[in-house]
Amino acid sequence: MADLTTNAEETRTALPPLDLGQMHKMFEVAPIPGVGTNLGFEDSRRPVLVSEHEYDAVVSVSDAGNEEFCTATVVEIEGFSLTRPGSLIATAAHCVEDADPNGLTMRGNYLDENGIPRSYTMQSDEIWTHPFYEDYNKGLTDGTVDSRADFALIYSEDTLPPDVKPAELDTLDVEGTKRKIEALAEEKLNAEGAATEPAAEASEYEIPEYTVAGFSGDKAGLWTHENSSLAGYQDGVLMTDADTAQRASGGPMFEAGENGEPMAFNENGQPIVSAVNSAGDRVSEDNLNPEYVYGTALDENVLPTVPFIRENGEDMTRPVQTATVTAESGLNIRYGPAEDHNKLVTDENGPSGVPWGEKVTVHNSGENHLSKEWALVTGPDGRTGYVSGEYLEMDEQPEIGQPSGMEQQSRAQPIISRF
Repeated sequence: MADLTTNAEETRTALPPLDLGQMHKMFEVAPIPGVGTNLGFEDSRRPVLVSEHEYDAVVSVSDAGNEEFCTATVVEIEGFSLTRPGSLIATAAHCVEDADPNGLTMRGNYLDENGIPRSYTMQSDEIWTHPFYEDYNKGLTDGTVDSRADFALIYSEDTLPPDVKPAELDTLDVEGTKRKIEALAEEKLNAEGAATEPAAEASEYEIPEYTVAGFSGDKAGLWTHENSSLAGYQDGVLMTDADTAQRASGGPMFEAGENGEPMAFNENGQPIVSAVNSAGDRVSEDNLNPEYVYGTALDENVLPTVPFIRENGEDMTRPVQTATVTAESGLNIRYGPAEDHNKLVTDENGPSGVPWGEKVTVHNSGENHLSKEWALVTGPDGRTGYVSGEYLEMDEQPEIGQPSGMEQQSRAQPIISRF
């Protein structure tokens, strides 16, 4: 890790703050050639200064050619630790889908204890992408992304400077979030007079807001849109009205604080990351004022598939748990722990099921709303998904070490340009 002294308070951007009260004309915020934005008629972003410590863990991502093309955040996850010293970095899967695991450089800025602006760098050593990312993005046109699994974690042997602390990545409580959004929707209907009975739980919730940050292809440095409102939620994707530009992909969606504060903090004083920037509607002649930016939240159920983290208290010498498929017709592998989830797409990497008698690696198991046990497994071909635990027989003496299929979970993908 390099720790370099810089010479300007405005290290993160050399541009002055925007006049947020001004309604910009379209030509003033029109995207520059080759840079996608969703700015529309008004740009509500402002530049982030190096003195704002809450952004110290937000870094740019560049490749071997030293071109900064995405944003990321150095994070920690409550209840989980790295398997070896270093740092954990969250970003979007489409930012790293074809990356050399050792070929990425992350750069950040901060003020040291003496108030001197400094910068730091980190090199990537290992990359994990969501196990469903490849399947969800098959067949999409160039320049688009399915945001449901657009999440990646980078491991770096480098550590943060002593004056910089990681943000907290708050993994998604899938069922809890669904109930929360349903209650909000019901509350809105009641307010509009569309329902006569008040929602039982709606009064417990307020419309969530987020602080969205990212480096920008249309302006120098790191920019943020504070207090952007949640416009919708579906399948782990948060939709906000934030303004962003290309290169903001992978940047954090910070949970907003109370009473209009732009950011919420955990008990250690670190900002809480709810999702990463995935994609946004772009300005075009047919879409002059796009509405949404999509953020991908991380389902905690897939964390056991990340090879460089472990749950606190987990025995590092514990053998990998394996099981044998007992269903004569084999087992379907699905995208979620329920029969109403689709089966994995059959492709060159393997079928969407596991035949009778085959062994699978078991990551975790639980019960869904159908009261049937489901397990997250990796099959012999390296593909990961959910199967019915009813038809798995746990091996009494599991194999030692990771199966070869685990090494295939971060398969390289074709690069698609988007924000």
